[in-house]
Amino acid sequence: MTIKGTLYPQVVTELKTRLEARSGLNGIQVLDHKPVQILEATAIWFGDPEAEDEEISFQESGGMVGIIEETDFPLIIQVTKKQTQALADADVAAWMGEVIEELAENPTLGGNVAGLHIIKPFTWRWARGRLPEGMYATACELSITFRGELTATG
Repeated sequence: MTIKGTLYPQVVTELKTRLEARSGLNGIQVLDHKPVQILEATAIWFGDPEAEDEEISFQESGGMVGIIEETDFPLIIQVTKKQTQALADADVAAWMGEVIEELAENPTLGGNVAGLHIIKPFTWRWARGRLPEGMYATACELSITFRGELTATG
């Protein structure tokens, strides 16, 4: 019998694919990892996950049914090198709206991740400021949570 350790890799792959397909994010780089030059990146990328709870469910006969996974991860939405702070803020807000809309329209990612019950945003942090070369940047860390079941196979 084999149990997947986490749904996170499949969630990242599916959500990345969905964000890349959104017309409102056309031309925006969506990365499944942190960019090498973070302060230079105008992009959306996935941060490191953190599991809150895992609950093991049992059948009455004592056989394991599966593990309920609840995992949070940050999705970083960042714009750099804009002429004004207002322009950087507006781009991040628009891209953030695209991500939230995708999750609202597809809270199970279209059923393409086996075992996923729900994925949704729950908090965000905003950082903004002037870059050394005089341009402006804004970044939003959108916290996303998902819940799913890691079922046994084999």
